[in-house]
Amino acid sequence: MKFINDAPFSEIYEDFYFNFKNPLGESEYVFISALDSVFASNAPIIVGELGFGVGRNFLLCAKKALKFNKRLHFVSIEKNPLSKDELAQIWAKFGELQNLAKILIKKLPPLTKGIHRINFSKKITLDLCIGEASELINELDFKADAWFLDGFSPAKNETIWSKEIFAALTPLCKKGAILATYTSAGWVAKSLREAGFFVEKTDGFDTKRHMIRAKFLREDDEVENFYFARKHPEILPIEFSNFADLSATHCLYDPNSYDENTAPQAQTPTAIVVGAGIAGLCTAFKLKKAGFSVSVIDKRSEAGLNGSGNFTGVCAPLITKESVKLGEMHIHAFDLALSFYAKHAPKKLASLLGAQDFAYDSELLARYQSAGNPEIYEFKAHSKPYPSIMIKNAVLAHPHKLCKHFAKKLGVKFNHEMLNFKKQNEKFEVILKDRASLFCDILVLCAGSESEEFFGRGAVSQDAKFNLDPSVQISSVRGQTTLIRPLIKTKFPLSASGYICPAVGKKQLIGATYDRKCYHDEARAIDDVKNLESVGEFLSKKAKIIGSKVGYRGYSGDRFPLIGPVCEPESLARDFKDLPWSKNKKSARRAKFIPNLYLNTAHGAHGLSTAVLGAELICDYALSRPLCVPRSIANELMPSRFLIRKLKKGLIK
Repeated sequence: MKFINDAPFSEIYEDFYFNFKNPLGESEYVFISALDSVFASNAPIIVGELGFGVGRNFLLCAKKALKFNKRLHFVSIEKNPLSKDELAQIWAKFGELQNLAKILIKKLPPLTKGIHRINFSKKITLDLCIGEASELINELDFKADAWFLDGFSPAKNETIWSKEIFAALTPLCKKGAILATYTSAGWVAKSLREAGFFVEKTDGFDTKRHMIRAKFLREDDEVENFYFARKHPEILPIEFSNFADLSATHCLYDPNSYDENTAPQAQTPTAIVVGAGIAGLCTAFKLKKAGFSVSVIDKRSEAGLNGSGNFTGVCAPLITKESVKLGEMHIHAFDLALSFYAKHAPKKLASLLGAQDFAYDSELLARYQSAGNPEIYEFKAHSKPYPSIMIKNAVLAHPHKLCKHFAKKLGVKFNHEMLNFKKQNEKFEVILKDRASLFCDILVLCAGSESEEFFGRGAVSQDAKFNLDPSVQISSVRGQTTLIRPLIKTKFPLSASGYICPAVGKKQLIGATYDRKCYHDEARAIDDVKNLESVGEFLSKKAKIIGSKVGYRGYSGDRFPLIGPVCEPESLARDFKDLPWSKNKKSARRAKFIPNLYLNTAHGAHGLSTAVLGAELICDYALSRPLCVPRSIANELMPSRFLIRKLKKGLIK
């Protein structure tokens, strides 16, 4: 970007970012005015945009939403995002929106490919989607009230004005959604009509004669991977929810029984979260922020006594080869976790120190060399004892203390063991051991390694509580960490075959063993030996062991966590037997889910990051918000994926 006569000019597209005579007036006239009828309603607003540019449409929408105290979710796609410094230069010239622009610039994440969620204010969310529109548009999942087409002119940037893009917009539109753009190009109007929009030309801004306004007057629910897709009800403000039992969707609200004239008095929806580890507490914290009345229950006497109970731990992404979905998921999780801990965790409990991972074999070396994302990683070819990669903003956390910190804020009900649940008068009845039942509108299971008990498994057969879905692959893994007297001087965690954290006081943690389906609660001397051997490259003398800790983590069969709504396995198996033939087609069919029941579990060794992603995603599902990750990643996290795979192969009779 450069300035020509004080106007920002893109050297990539050889075009100006906006009408430099009155850019804010142009945005108000062309785009923001399209939302007048939406702002007059009681519902939250969802806006999609092609071409974020300098962010003027978002900032003007945010200004209006703040004025009217509206909930706004703004989803914008941008291939070539401007840097913080470039945006600061541009917005320094506009006094009207400078304060809002400063907030936006401060909150901008590293400009890496993918979806970046920015919580702009209590009621305003920006999802900045960085990458090619042709790739990202099919990764989005929401129904917009309006779409803004604000890319560079069709003559300069044909790719985002294509027929394929316009066709991909239709499943992302509510019936009656408005499309606004500054262009009046005849072929754009023709392509929009062919996609199903009602198109008209209206007076343009200033000296421009015409511009296009369009409406999408029908419903389009045909999508790929329909067996994972959710059915979008009309989104309602949380204050007006009536919590009807939904049979065809996994969203909290039922649009068919909602009548604005006879809506019940303001109610607070209730949620119960099972599990007071990092996943359960993050989920409860975010649900509470979203407006729910939340109860956390745990069978133990204190928070974080199982897999989240370590003295220290590292929040960092798993590094995979490029374009591997598991690695992409971890990058998105890391992005969300950094934002969460920076805002909500005390610095002494979660510090952005970085971490160094060493390539002790050829496979790791190949991964680290091709990692990309220089905003996140820095490869060091000549580090000792092996080549390594620096994860620049990795978090050194104190998981047990973090859990206690959030538990104190949430008021956890300890010594409350869930035995089962059932639906009772359109609510969940959570049946407890030796206690009276609790009731809630939504139920989220975050029980870590003990989540296997919800799928007919356990250390012994009598541990199994119920079986939500026999196809789900989940197991418990025993891990032992070892505490030694401080021996290695390092400012950040080091990892090779094992890992070692910086010393805290007179203790230094190393770990960890990995024993699937091993249920041995006592520490074992042989495991301390294994841990010391796993960091042998870093030890210059014999370590003095001062303690050990055993914990259990939940792992799935494919290393992705289990995050999302829980299907009705019998109906899924019955209704989707044709998947061997229909799996690659688009369809408006939807699977049935147990209404308002969710999982956020099986996070393995990366729960400090993926649990935060899970918490955010659960809120997206419960409130029918745009998803915080690409659809393809959300699908990989769905608990029903194991049954779907069997159905695709024709293995279910």
